[in-house]
Amino acid sequence: MIYFGYLNFLDGFKSLRMPSMTPLATLYAAIPLSGALVALFTIEQIVNGWRNGFCRHKPRRKRKSL
Repeated sequence: MIYFGYLNFLDGFKSLRMPSMTPLATLYAAIPLSGALVALFTIEQIVNGWRNGFCRHKPRRKRKSL
């Protein structure tokens, strides 16, 4: 997502939005940025799991009926 989003961002400088004449790359900049944030969040979760242990979901207790 980061790599191909960056390629798409660079390709966006070839096209312009007509009313404002701004490049489409301004819209495409969000793609590699969000890919970098996803990668950062994934690395953070892995590091936290190594330090504190990966949590396991405990089975829920059944509620007693009234």
